Amino acid sequence: MSDLVKLAFVVEGATEALFIENLLSEILTSNNYTFEKLQQDQTRRGDFWIILETPSINDQTKYYILIVNCCSDAKVASYIKDHRKNLISEGYRIIIGLLDLYPESRDDLHAYHYGLKAFIPQKPIETKFIISIMEIEAWFIAETSHFEKIDPQLNLEFIKNNLGVDLTSTDFEAINHPADQLNLIYNLVGKAYKKQKSKIERTVESLDYARLYLELPNKLNSLKELVKLINENI
Repeated sequence: MSDLVKLAFVVEGATEALFIENLLSEILTSNNYTFEKLQQDQTRRGDFWIILETPSINDQTKYYILIVNCCSDAKVASYIKDHRKNLISEGYRIIIGLLDLYPESRDDLHAYHYGLKAFIPQKPIETKFIISIMEIEAWFIAETSHFEKIDPQLNLEFIKNNLGVDLTSTDFEAINHPADQLNLIYNLVGKAYKKQKSKIERTVESLDYARLYLELPNKLNSLKELVKLINENI
């Protein structure tokens, strides 16, 4: 399978890992891709990883997608630096790191991005960093159709009347703490958004990935960069 297109995504947490998996499953043709999923073993010191999913390759497989959950924003760049040589030898086309800007400030975005890029060599394959502003949950809020899947009451008028937020005209990347904002919206119907497996899965599985791929990049620069990179490499 030397003709496999191999892409590596190194992300800071479970939310980002599940999002990437679902987004790629929307974009790629059914049955022509396979995932290898790894997660940092937080019970042990050092470079130990838990295999969450092993790839299943057949004659139809064209895309081999590695998703690495580092369980920490601080470990994304170091994982890429430490494993880059092996990824190159294994035939990966590109390495994409996905992190939140928070807790850094918007004023630090350029320096933060430059520092990440300068830390990693760019040849013979590129390493690209996508920094969601301020958190990936800004993308979730922008995908407004998902709210009524969380609870039928959560239509845009209900949210505006009860929270004073008009999601039809919001600059989603201007939200300071998107995860907190998402939690406030869910709280309107007695639910919550927390960094817990069940809560993350409920939200991420409710998103409309066709909208996220085709429509919302026009409203979210960081998502636009991610989609552009995916399109250039598939």
